[in-house]
Amino acid sequence: MVDCLNEEGKVPEVRERLQVVVSGDANNDRCRHRVGQYVVDISSFEQLVLPLMDPFSSTKALNKRVCVIDEIGKMELFSQPFTSAVGKVLDNPSVVVLGTLPVSKGRLLPFVEEIRHRQDVKLFNVGAFLLI
Repeated sequence: MVDCLNEEGKVPEVRERLQVVVSGDANNDRCRHRVGQYVVDISSFEQLVLPLMDPFSSTKALNKRVCVIDEIGKMELFSQPFTSAVGKVLDNPSVVVLGTLPVSKGRLLPFVEEIRHRQDVKLFNVGAFLLI
């Protein structure tokens, strides 16, 4: 999910939960990438997410802005334009990013590890909890 606040501190109109992972026809050309039982529709993901992130790439903003990215994980990393956009947002000094990274379980994701080891990133380990 990507929630980005605009200059007025409001979430843009296109505030949709990014459940752009589809469990549809795996033979569909748009659904070639799989993560476990899920099939990832990269085209739909990019059409929704990239326009939301684009304003946060600009360094022309006068005030600090916040961009929330939940999550930068295996499904999202199938999109090279997404990883590029995340890099630009992270490099922008006028943007504070609040994001989530997956816990490493075995095979590391190079882009996630690159973010994890950035000097300007502060990591918080959030333990498991139970919602009742």
